[in-house]
Amino acid sequence: MLNILAFFKALGLLIRAIKASWFSIAIAIIIIFIIYKYVNITWLKWILIIFTSGGFFYSIYDDVSLFVHNETTKALINLDRLKKDIKDNKQDPKDDYGGLVMKEPTLKDGLINWAKAIFMCLLLYLLIKYT
Repeated sequence: MLNILAFFKALGLLIRAIKASWFSIAIAIIIIFIIYKYVNITWLKWILIIFTSGGFFYSIYDDVSLFVHNETTKALINLDRLKKDIKDNKQDPKDDYGGLVMKEPTLKDGLINWAKAIFMCLLLYLLIKYT
């Protein structure tokens, strides 16, 4: 269960990192589109696209890695603070341990999740059928 939770936490962190560097991604897409659309010499077009996309890739990669580093540093500082509070008996460890403890699901939560799943399956079925 914790592996699934860790996967979704990491996925959420990656999505937030990509959202943080959306401006660079948008500029890269625009420049690559302009090169593709307006450079008429085929071999020059693809060389420019490959070089430009490589440069933007490493630029965005550095931005994302810096964001992930900062976020994990904040999480570790918070985790150390929580460990100290639990050691000093200021906080119950079952209360909220950095968002790692999940609530016990109720019947209402289960029914809502099943309804969401059935609804999404119906939407997917209609999408496949009518396209």
